Amino acid sequence: MLVLLWVGCGEPERVEPVEMVETVVAPADDLVEPVEGLESPVVSALDMEPFAALAETLATLRGAERGTNEVLLVGERLLFEQDEQVLRVFDQVQLVTDEGWLRGDEMWAELDAEGALQRVVASGSVRGAQGGRSLEGDRLVYDWQAGVADLRGRAVIEEGGRRLAGEQVWVEGGVSGRLVCRPNAWLEIEQVGDRGGRMDIRAREVVIDRAARRVDFRERVRLRDERGAMNCEVLRLQLKEGWELDWLQAESGVVLQYGDVMAKASQLEYVEELGRAVLQGDPRLLQGRSVVRADRIQFWPVEQRVVGEPNARAVIFPDVEAWKQMRAELSADE
Repeated sequence: MLVLLWVGCGEPERVEPVEMVETVVAPADDLVEPVEGLESPVVSALDMEPFAALAETLATLRGAERGTNEVLLVGERLLFEQDEQVLRVFDQVQLVTDEGWLRGDEMWAELDAEGALQRVVASGSVRGAQGGRSLEGDRLVYDWQAGVADLRGRAVIEEGGRRLAGEQVWVEGGVSGRLVCRPNAWLEIEQVGDRGGRMDIRAREVVIDRAARRVDFRERVRLRDERGAMNCEVLRLQLKEGWELDWLQAESGVVLQYGDVMAKASQLEYVEELGRAVLQGDPRLLQGRSVVRADRIQFWPVEQRVVGEPNARAVIFPDVEAWKQMRAELSADE
């Protein structure tokens, strides 16, 4: 893989003219004493012949255009450490490839012995784009051969109405691979489900598997959308084409609110096509002045229909304390 360099040069410093003065110069023979063994002790000019090839190469590179499968590095200053095979570029740095571009305040590229690109490190106001995906952060390390990127420091990746943010985002396999965000991960998704809307989910860790169309959330999961809210410790979303919701599973300390309905259980499964949620693991459902308990509770949010079985019990009275407790759990760390 060929790496092209484009290094800019600033304007030369302005030299103010000086007033002409008359100077008397002694003959050269009086100023320079002959040195034994040297025919000419004074060199009239620097010999530039050894640098001619380098100057020609730099001039060619400055006007070069990037070709297919080539990488173009643009910057104002260049430093090449030959012993370590590291190329450093400074000030208004930009890297351009067939797939996209990357910018940063400073960037360095590690090359192998044959000059092929191995790794790129960008730091300081890092911005980039690849296909329909954009990214920003404070530092990016990209393994060119493995196709793996490590974005850190206020890391954000956006694509097609989805925004993933956290302290670190690990990207595998380019635009079709996995994304792992941790800690303090935050995923915003537009147009989830047939009714559209926006879903906001926060967790300690988010893993997006694009090939499997699956998103996993772990630890302190907080889901909020236009229809309600849910807290749990583990959440999995299975998606359709176009990132529409197919089904979701929530586990461990599940607390759900939908309109005036509140529910609590150890497990919850929701299928978008059926519009039905199934609660298991000592489930309880509160609505208005009613409390329903059963081994298994089915709940249709839109239709406002509830089925509890077996061992179902329904109590018609205001369980104010239970309602307050579940509401407090939903509001925690909101």
